[in-house]
Amino acid sequence: MELIDSNVFSLMLAFLLIGIAIFMYFLPAIIGFYKNKHNKLAIFALNTLVGWSVVGWIISLVWALSSDVKPQNIYINYPPDSTTK
Repeated sequence: MELIDSNVFSLMLAFLLIGIAIFMYFLPAIIGFYKNKHNKLAIFALNTLVGWSVVGWIISLVWALSSDVKPQNIYINYPPDSTTK
């Protein structure tokens, strides 16, 4: 009976560690989706395809944590044209 309990505990521990590893692997993609980044699918693709290398994982993490730069509207007020009067 003790052998079965030990095997069940080992199996549960293995599943827990695999789950934590998968969560850590996809952490940049999770952050990208949580922050609703406009390029979240590209972050997910980079993380999935190149995340196995430490450099690819760090790049996707930095990309996910960076802020989205929204374009700003620039308004130019021209002086009234005196020739149209």
